Amino acid sequence: MRWLVLTLLFLSAWTTFDVSEATARTTLTRTEIRAMPIHQRPNRAGHFYGNTVRRRASHGG
Repeated sequence: MRWLVLTLLFLSAWTTFDVSEATARTTLTRTEIRAMPIHQRPNRAGHFYGNTVRRRASHGG
């Protein structure tokens, strides 16, 4: 039973992580990011205005 629970936990964690999205965020250059509309840019640490705009746009508020 413990083996089954651990297997299901591992599979659920493994399937929810999107490697391509994480890789795409690290390969964008500053010029490419600035060329995107602000609501489509990836969230970045310290960019409070842009992160807030994207959060409000995605939540419809």
